[in-house]
Amino acid sequence: MHNRLQHQRASWWYDDRLNMVEVYSDVEHDESVPNLVFSHCDSSYHYGLWCKNKHLLQMWGSPRYRKYKWFIRANDDSYYHLENIYDFLSKLDHRKPLVIGEKYCYNVPSMAYPSGGAGIILSRGFVDSINWDVWDNPLKRKTPIRLYFEDVLWGRYLQEAGGVEFIQHHGISQSAMLPTTEQSKLFLQYRNLPWPFPFRPLAYHQAGKWSNMVNTHRMLHSIDYYPQAPITFQLPPCQCRANFHSRCYWDAGKTSRISCRWNSLLKICLGPDDYSLEGYRKLEKKQNVTHT
Repeated sequence: MHNRLQHQRASWWYDDRLNMVEVYSDVEHDESVPNLVFSHCDSSYHYGLWCKNKHLLQMWGSPRYRKYKWFIRANDDSYYHLENIYDFLSKLDHRKPLVIGEKYCYNVPSMAYPSGGAGIILSRGFVDSINWDVWDNPLKRKTPIRLYFEDVLWGRYLQEAGGVEFIQHHGISQSAMLPTTEQSKLFLQYRNLPWPFPFRPLAYHQAGKWSNMVNTHRMLHSIDYYPQAPITFQLPPCQCRANFHSRCYWDAGKTSRISCRWNSLLKICLGPDDYSLEGYRKLEKKQNVTHT
């Protein structure tokens, strides 16, 4: 079995969940990989990934998958908190065309795309309404193979097809979630307390940090996330601006906070407020004073 899959199998993809995951591969036979699906695509980072995306979307639109409401276009080096994903999706309408992920802002006007590293969550409504004529635009335009960045092409599709709601989620990140990262330390302060954030951690790209998946799994599952705190932190909205290729952050306006452009797991990247337990106590006291 591929080394990266071993860490997924040891953390979130264990035996009771074996059939929840299929592996779309450029390899036709590998007995060590469960639920292997031969994609008929090459192994390249550019065109190969885009090709696999098309193959799995076509599969998910077939009668065999009609009973499924939600799909995750995952990576073999990413971590998923399935319980939190289920909780989040249970509040949404799977019949609507929805794409959920970490929003990246591309360096052209009004262009955003879901970062591919942590994965992309897709609704049944999206899968059923794919416009294949638009999806194949890169082929019709004879796009050079080196420009087949599959997540950017997802953004192109969303822009050109229209009619799809792209939901930015703070708990999905291209960065690896480790017990040592600032946001994980922040979350652990609320391990035995009501959860004060308007999101829960869902998916993280553990590229190069695969061996930490089990520790990440244990750490994130040591937090209850319930009940929701009576006062919830309000995170500032992000705005994509033209000619600025970056992750979508609260401060991506006239100035840029360079430390947050590519590392979204710093505390400051959530927003300018103090999201620590001490900061929450101050907010709680302020709210109580305000309402007396």
